[in-house]
Amino acid sequence: MKSFKKSTDFILDLFFPVSCLNCNLAKNKLTNPQGYLCLNCFKKIEINSWAFCPKCNKKLINLQPCQTHKNNPLKILGAATFYENKLVKKIIWEYKYNFIEPLVDPLNEILKKYYLAVFEPELTNKQPLVTFIPLYPARYRWRGFNQSEVLAKKFALDLNLEFYETLKRKKFKKPQMEIKSYQARFENIKNSFEIIKANQIKNKDIILIDDISTTGATLIEAAKVLKQNGAKKVYGLVVAKG
Repeated sequence: MKSFKKSTDFILDLFFPVSCLNCNLAKNKLTNPQGYLCLNCFKKIEINSWAFCPKCNKKLINLQPCQTHKNNPLKILGAATFYENKLVKKIIWEYKYNFIEPLVDPLNEILKKYYLAVFEPELTNKQPLVTFIPLYPARYRWRGFNQSEVLAKKFALDLNLEFYETLKRKKFKKPQMEIKSYQARFENIKNSFEIIKANQIKNKDIILIDDISTTGATLIEAAKVLKQNGAKKVYGLVVAKG
C-alpha cells in the first residue's frame, strides 16, 4: 500500500506539480515536503499563545474561563492564528472554496503547533474526544467533503486522540459568512444541530473543531447541544479567528 501511494504521489507531482502558495517554492523533500506551504513560510505564521472567551474575546491564560461569561456552553475558544494573516486566509480559502483537500496538511500543522503549546498541558490527563462542525447534507454533496471533518480526523489521528462524528445538521441555513450582523448570525444558526449518539459524549471533554470562528455563533450553538446531551466540557478549536 505504501509503495502504491508513493507511485501515485510521484505521478501527481510529475503531471500536476505544486508549489508554496506564498513564495512559489517547488515541492521538495528538504524545504517543502508538503508542497503547498514550505517550511520557511510556515515559520512566518505567528501562532497565538493564549485562548479566547467566545463571547467577549478576552484573552484567557492557562484555559481559565472568562468569569463574566462562565455560563456560556463554550467556555474556551482556541484559535491558532488570525484570519487577517494573508497567507492563512489564502490557504483556508483554497482549501474550503476551491476544494484543494491536500491543504489540510499545513492547516493541521498550524492547529497542532498551537494545541500542543496551549491546550495539551491542561488536557494531558483528560483524554478529550475530538469532533467537528457538520455540514448540511446538500452542502456536503455540493462540496464533496467537509473541510472541518477532514481536519478533525487528521488532527485526532496525529495526536492519538479519540474521534467521533457527534452532531448532524437538521436544518439548512444561510451560510454564516453571508451574514454581517453579530446577532443575526446567532439567530441564523439557532436549532441547527442535533446529537447522533449521546452515549459517545457522556461525561467527556470535547474538542470541537472548525476552520474559522468569527462571532463564535456556530461553535457556541454546537457546544450547547453537546452539553445538553451529557458532555463535560467543550473546547472550541479553530485554525483562525476572524
